[in-house]
Amino acid sequence: GITDYFANVDEEGQPKAEFAEPVSAANIQHIIKQAPNVDAIIIGWAVSLSVLTIAVAENYIRWNEEACAESDGTTGGRLPIITCSTDLGGIVGRCGSADEEHPAPHFRGRKVRVMGSGTIANVICR
Repeated sequence: GITDYFANVDEEGQPKAEFAEPVSAANIQHIIKQAPNVDAIIIGWAVSLSVLTIAVAENYIRWNEEACAESDGTTGGRLPIITCSTDLGGIVGRCGSADEEHPAPHFRGRKVRVMGSGTIANVICR
């Protein structure tokens, strides 16, 4: 089973500060050094998804695959990628209300959409 993981949120579900940093080799390595031996990538609903979060997941996956290939399978391997759903998107609200002033009236009342777990998984896995 899954025994070691590292989340981009704290115990209360709040985003960890280090994942808000810019993408760089140093920032990716800094995060991965905190938990170098994860054995799965788990993707759920993300209201604070960052490019750095995606880059860290990407490197966990690729580095494990490369280590496996270089060691004839004795190190690394394929990390399972588990997504909590395959939805392409979700709705977090509506753009203004019918009686509210809005700078773009033709957008008033429209659904405000965000990426779903399925889309996030596709981004990481491709």
